[in-house]
Amino acid sequence: MLLVSLIGWWYGKGFWGRLKSLGQRLGRTADKFSIGLMFKTLFNPFRQIDAGASGKGVEGAFQALLSRLISRMIGFVMRIGMILIGGAVLLVQLIGSLVVAILHLVVPILPIAGIVMMAIGWVPEAKLW
Repeated sequence: MLLVSLIGWWYGKGFWGRLKSLGQRLGRTADKFSIGLMFKTLFNPFRQIDAGASGKGVEGAFQALLSRLISRMIGFVMRIGMILIGGAVLLVQLIGSLVVAILHLVVPILPIAGIVMMAIGWVPEAKLW
């Protein structure tokens, strides 16, 4: 009866708890890299640096415009870089989470498979190059 309860928990509540924890981990990683916020503020100036009119006349206005444009381009490049790095980390973490979920399903079956293979005398061939 205990074995049946363990198997029921492992493939029921235990598996769904594992998936929930993996999903929360992915959410925390996305939050750590602030991917959503990076998309919302993609064209904002870098570190919110904004130049006012640097001088008088057309030259000062042009210099301020150029300064704001450069700050926005730097902000864009930095945010795209963070989005790409965060996306790569999320992808690696997603692949690892899928492997963990599959192992969670398969691990209890491995000892039974080993006993059956031993009982029937099946031994895989070791092939060397």
